[in-house]
Amino acid sequence: MIDIQPILEQLQKIRGLKDPKILSPEDRALLKQSETAQNIGVHTCLKRSILLVALHDETFRKPETPEVIEENGVATFPAVAFPELAQYQAITGSPSIQSHFYLVEKHYPNVENYATLLIGFDL
Repeated sequence: MIDIQPILEQLQKIRGLKDPKILSPEDRALLKQSETAQNIGVHTCLKRSILLVALHDETFRKPETPEVIEENGVATFPAVAFPELAQYQAITGSPSIQSHFYLVEKHYPNVENYATLLIGFDL
């Protein structure tokens, strides 16, 4: 098994990103059930061998591509490249509000005023 601790430490150093954690199979199952088909970013992250959740605030950099694409009145949420882990072809997805509250309650119970971000990649 590959040690991802150095990756977690690398992520901790990114401005605006906080406390990345590995998600469990239970977390994956819940996210898969709770996210709509339009949240392509989350569903794509779920297909990667490593799935992390991290908190971020307004000081975190802006995404390089749109986080929402609206077409014919339907909003979809694509996977967004995560250049900080480009060597692993990492992507991100933004969880729905329902998934966000689940992740915060389970992994960050005493934290407020942060958004959650999923980061998926293969090793």
